Amino acid sequence: MSIKTFWLIFIKILGIWLIIGSINVLSQSINAAALIFSNIDDDLLSIEIVLLWLLIIVTIGIYFLVLYVFVFKANWIIKKLNLVEGFKEDKFEINISSKSILTIASIVFGGVVFIDAFPQFFMQLYNFFIQKNSIIESPSSGWIFFYLVQSLIGYYFVFNNQIIVNFFESQITKNNKE
Repeated sequence: MSIKTFWLIFIKILGIWLIIGSINVLSQSINAAALIFSNIDDDLLSIEIVLLWLLIIVTIGIYFLVLYVFVFKANWIIKKLNLVEGFKEDKFEINISSKSILTIASIVFGGVVFIDAFPQFFMQLYNFFIQKNSIIESPSSGWIFFYLVQSLIGYYFVFNNQIIVNFFESQITKNNKE
């Protein structure tokens, strides 16, 4: 495996890990904004509303920029940080293929996401049934959906890892040709 291929794999996995971790931040920002907007009174100035929306849009934009740069422009990061410089050899030998590394990373990543979200999903679902509210009235209904989607993403990464691995392999092959 070449040094550049190692860094490409590492940066792409790191980018996806950061994005999955940021889903909580984004959902809490949107939830806080919805709470503020539901309690609007005359004291809240329109400039504060605009600044709040601007803050949410900038936050979302930064996360999409991180996703784009880390997953689709990892080659640019390697060049800017000179990550392939200073090694005596261009390749290092690992008796594991890059496809195997990506498969292991996908399974571990998906497992961690699933293990984190699945209990939260059932906790929110339990709270929903204890409160006996309708799905529209319940404050936890958004979190039920959020943790369900996060659990499904983790499940997808574990059990459909070949699709993800093939995508990254094609991106690595394309970046190595550049």
